[in-house]
Amino acid sequence: MFDLFYLLLLIFWVEDLLKKILAILILVSLISQPVIANTERSFKIWVDVKLSQTGLLDFLLPRFSLKNNTKVEIVSKRTDSDLALGVSNSEPIFAMNFDKYGVLTINENHSAVFFIEWMRSGVVETAVAAFNALNGTTFLHISRDVQRVEIVFEGNATLGAKLAKQHCGRCHKVGQSESEFGIGSTPSFRALRALKDWDERMMSFYVRNPHPAFMRVEGISEEFDEERPATISPIELSIEDTEALQSYVSGLEPANLGEEVVYQ
Repeated sequence: MFDLFYLLLLIFWVEDLLKKILAILILVSLISQPVIANTERSFKIWVDVKLSQTGLLDFLLPRFSLKNNTKVEIVSKRTDSDLALGVSNSEPIFAMNFDKYGVLTINENHSAVFFIEWMRSGVVETAVAAFNALNGTTFLHISRDVQRVEIVFEGNATLGAKLAKQHCGRCHKVGQSESEFGIGSTPSFRALRALKDWDERMMSFYVRNPHPAFMRVEGISEEFDEERPATISPIELSIEDTEALQSYVSGLEPANLGEEVVYQ
């Protein structure tokens, strides 16, 4: 604003024609610069009342928003939404009891389309399993690809090693060394890595007992219950911290747990 005012004064008061022409050209250049809007990635979604009451979307949406920097607004009118999530037999994503829930695109929105693909991913499949474990529900995640694919973690493994030693080392053996000490029957990270479903366990470790009693993830976990304080120093993690821990564990050499026990 100051530059424009100065240029206007220069145009009116400077007698030198060349300087006046130069000032006019600069002024035109400044005025003609395009204004770039500060757009935010966002979309609106309508959710079936019955599904909304289960709390599943309240569990999933914060993770999507934080991970993808996208604002998701739940609206009460279907006509005001970009996406509608309700009972549908056409390419359903969730099923519970006799109900199948699918997504219908109302308006073209890049973020909304990306959300649909995310909802069909293995990340959400694991999150749904964690939600079921916490709430006693029986949601089934329906994936287009029924073949199990091991999840690839892309977090900061170096940070993960530091966090594992700082927080997880209280109870677990967290490194490659066999000389580390853990608590009682608490499995080592290498033993966890040797399990067939280790990746699913790591995706939801913060909701698996006993972790919720003393651990919370910013933007996902509920606040600690003041009437039931943690018996050990509480742990506060970010989404990036959980991804770092997952990436660190993925790089560990699995422990040799011997042959699988076969019951006859």
